Amino acid sequence: MAGKLQKFLKRAQTTLIGALVLIALAWYVPKPGLHLALLICGVIGTLEFEHLAKAMGHHIQKITVIFTVAYGIAGLYWPALKLEWLIYFTPTLAFLLSLKPPFLPQKSMINLALTLIASIYLGFSLIGLSALFALHPTDPEKGRMLLLFCFALVWAGDSAAYIAGSSFGKHKIAPVVSPKKSVEGTLANFVGNFIAAAAGKYTVFPELTWLDVGLLVLIFGLLGFWGDLVESTWKRTAQIKDSGTIFPGHGGVLDRVDSIFLTAPLLYVFMAWKLG
Repeated sequence: MAGKLQKFLKRAQTTLIGALVLIALAWYVPKPGLHLALLICGVIGTLEFEHLAKAMGHHIQKITVIFTVAYGIAGLYWPALKLEWLIYFTPTLAFLLSLKPPFLPQKSMINLALTLIASIYLGFSLIGLSALFALHPTDPEKGRMLLLFCFALVWAGDSAAYIAGSSFGKHKIAPVVSPKKSVEGTLANFVGNFIAAAAGKYTVFPELTWLDVGLLVLIFGLLGFWGDLVESTWKRTAQIKDSGTIFPGHGGVLDRVDSIFLTAPLLYVFMAWKLG
């Protein structure tokens, strides 16, 4: 019991510090600084993905992954950099770099696939967050609130799932892949998502209807769960507990973006449609 309490307090401390840092970044740091922070997260996430790949006996092309993230973030602000060009640039660069020495035919296809997966995984997450911030160029405050709203939805769900799962989680969902993930924790995740979405409706986004709140709960609840399970599968395959150690009690950057992988881009699409 003492061990669980200590782990919970460590996790809560990291969450509180992380939330304060994120609020400071989103609210007070100028736009270039915020995107630089996202790019740094992309570099750290790339190194963590390389660690995962090496644990499985493979490697990724770090240059390709970092290029994808950097180009995507820059493309949101410089129209000359068409985001759709990434569909061509990323695989082309990956193919070219896969031919550099030492060329290992028996591993080249898997290494190439892992590189493309890392590019999509980190690219979707970080470009999605950057796009949320850039959604209203004439109203920077709205973009900052959207960014915080996204993280609030994720953190509320994760925190509720962790507390419920560790306290009374009995029915395991995927014990082979993620032994601690339970039905009780997953249901609590939806409750946490609902609380955050409802709080957003009553405070900064009154234009949201209750139907919108329900859709956001489904998006973050289902896709956040799926993203977390995917990353757990990678770690289980690599036989490591966490992708990194940058966040005590939480793991690394990849452990933090698993719930944002699909939710941030979809939140951008949803809010762009809703807010016009």
